[in-house]
Amino acid sequence: MNEIGEVRALAFCKFDLEEGPRIVCTDPPGVMAGHFPAFSKYFMPNKDITGNVISVRVGNWCLVGMPLTVEDKGKYARNSFQFCICAVVAADVPMSPHRLLAAQLANEFANLEVTISFLSDDSPENEVKIANTLALLRAQINAAGRVFVPITASDSICFVVRADLPASWYVDISEVPLPLYDIPALLSCAHAQSDCDAPGGVPGLQWGGAYGPPPPMPHASSGPKQLPTSANSASGLIPEKAQLEALAEEDSGGAVVTETPMRRKETENVWRVGEKERERGVLS
Repeated sequence: MNEIGEVRALAFCKFDLEEGPRIVCTDPPGVMAGHFPAFSKYFMPNKDITGNVISVRVGNWCLVGMPLTVEDKGKYARNSFQFCICAVVAADVPMSPHRLLAAQLANEFANLEVTISFLSDDSPENEVKIANTLALLRAQINAAGRVFVPITASDSICFVVRADLPASWYVDISEVPLPLYDIPALLSCAHAQSDCDAPGGVPGLQWGGAYGPPPPMPHASSGPKQLPTSANSASGLIPEKAQLEALAEEDSGGAVVTETPMRRKETENVWRVGEKERERGVLS
């Protein structure tokens, strides 16, 4: 037995050019005979409602289906073909899994109509084939909830009937990993060697707060060094450019230092921050 309850009947309905909405075939035969015109307007609706799952309660039973319209100006007399596969279930069972089943059935039969015109073929032989298909579908849905019904050598109806899925577990914000650094900006700055306004030469990276203090300026020597500052700086925070170059030479042990793009960038970034602060009047 499947997990969603028994499907008591399946019906194939379509909009006929002469008769209007009608039931072509059902399993078991004769289901809803004489009653379909009373609620056919719900399962053969206008295009604004087509594509939505519709359920109608009739006494102790509930009809569930998803009407669809297949558009093709060169294939159909009214430029479209409208149909619905209805399932009849007990009215006291949960409707969510049956609404999902109605959508699965509608999509499977719509694919068959597009590929092989399975539903629009009005020949008596094809109507018998559709009725046999509905019988196999209902038997497999009720037996195990797994459907595989071959239609042709290369076409079939295949899906798994699913019950309601459990609600997802609550995920706390502390369990979601968040990047503390803008990795794309770091890579872009390293490759392009572009001018960067933020400290450390990284655009859009804000230091402090959740990001913590800025990383230390790398030097060639193993121990940290105190950067010399300019004498005319009010806060004593702006190193002179010449002193930075001297510090780089000192770190190299007096050897000739080959200027690299990264070393030149570090020197220019520190100097550029001081220039911008002077322009704003923060530093004298």
